[in-house]
Amino acid sequence: MTNQYAISGIKGLEKEVHNSQSIMGVIISVPILLLISLGREFFSLWMPNENAAELQIASIIYLIPFVVQANMWTLTQVFPVLNKVKKPAIAMVILGIWNVILCLTVSRTSFVGYLVVPIIASVLNVVYCVVYVPLCVGKFLSCSVKGFYLHIFKAAMASAVVIVITIFMKNIIICSNWFRFIICGGVCAISAYLVFFMLIIDKDNKRRFISLVMGKLHL
Repeated sequence: MTNQYAISGIKGLEKEVHNSQSIMGVIISVPILLLISLGREFFSLWMPNENAAELQIASIIYLIPFVVQANMWTLTQVFPVLNKVKKPAIAMVILGIWNVILCLTVSRTSFVGYLVVPIIASVLNVVYCVVYVPLCVGKFLSCSVKGFYLHIFKAAMASAVVIVITIFMKNIIICSNWFRFIICGGVCAISAYLVFFMLIIDKDNKRRFISLVMGKLHL
């Protein structure tokens, strides 16, 4: 992005941000979504003496923010490129203070137990990524935030489809051992990348990718 900004200025950086946001969202989201969907089966095989259901719940709470971050990470890189890190840093400090205050307050009155801390941290993290980051980047780039939120919506739809596909597949391929788990995970991964490719990647990047694959295959 730094090179693109140096060559083409703000408009070039804006285009690069949108392209990178889509590509990074596809690459990073799928493995996290598969671990969320296949968490119980994974923990049952990895730690058979532990409560796989509780481990899955804890992992979902921890991992959901990473799905959001995967689709918003590119936007956060705009801050150092434009040398605009002061306001985001202050926002992170404020969120950190709120995190401590809420954790101390809720932990004394809540029955959620050990899950209260990651739940609060995850919620604040998602709020930062979904609310503050797009609005701040839109202001710095002097562009509309509709494209950023459209990507978030598409990513949410693709994530929901991937989770449904994974739940369907693991009811067909019972993950009773590591071999069946790997087979199920592989099938789900291929399906998930296809779903994200169709829903997230724009037409120009689709054409470039298909042309690149066809060229590698000499077709």
